[in-house]
Amino acid sequence: MLTELGFSYVKPEIINYKGWEKSYIFKSKKTELIVVPSIARILSFRLNDRSNILWENPEFYGKIYPVENGEYYNYGGSKLWISPQALWNTKWGNWPPHSELDRGPCSHFVEKDGTLVLTGMKNEKAGIRFIRKIRMKNNGEVLIENIMENVSPFPVSWAIWDVVQVYPSGTVAGVLPKDKKDFWGTDNCFTNSDWIFKSDMFLVKHSGTKGKATGYNISLISLHRKR
Repeated sequence: MLTELGFSYVKPEIINYKGWEKSYIFKSKKTELIVVPSIARILSFRLNDRSNILWENPEFYGKIYPVENGEYYNYGGSKLWISPQALWNTKWGNWPPHSELDRGPCSHFVEKDGTLVLTGMKNEKAGIRFIRKIRMKNNGEVLIENIMENVSPFPVSWAIWDVVQVYPSGTVAGVLPKDKKDFWGTDNCFTNSDWIFKSDMFLVKHSGTKGKATGYNISLISLHRKR
């Protein structure tokens, strides 16, 4: 444990995770988090007596592909993209995501307080790169700071899109923005019983129905996976 400013933080350890060398594991008495810098992903987060709530694709365990091929490999987990997707201007217009941002290998180091710092690859077309700062308190709480850095000589206008893939079970809960105009989605988000809207929050119960929603200043407060 490392202590600073009255808080205690867990120091991550280097492991080989499912074939990816130089991965990191944070482990408290309550939770465990695994980060794989070589593919720019958080791939596992779980309570110590429960299963991973993040979906992983076993087809790609341990595999790394060159970013130059521009292909998309669905590793799963948590990663960062840029928004809006309509302005990506990649291989087929707005798909796939920029390989350097989606899965490019990150440089990495651990600060004295136990914070793991990942610095992603630059994408010249978008003009940015991502930096993620990840740490875990000794009570199991995980703190993640996502930073977008302009690496071009000109102003750029993007938002950070934190994409988190979870297993198809359980419930997702989030806080709605104060102005409901700042939350939008496909029509089926608002017409099927899987999506439950209350005055200041929403619940999504997975039953196989597809839907997509996004917005500004949305806080995700719970991810629950059935055992």
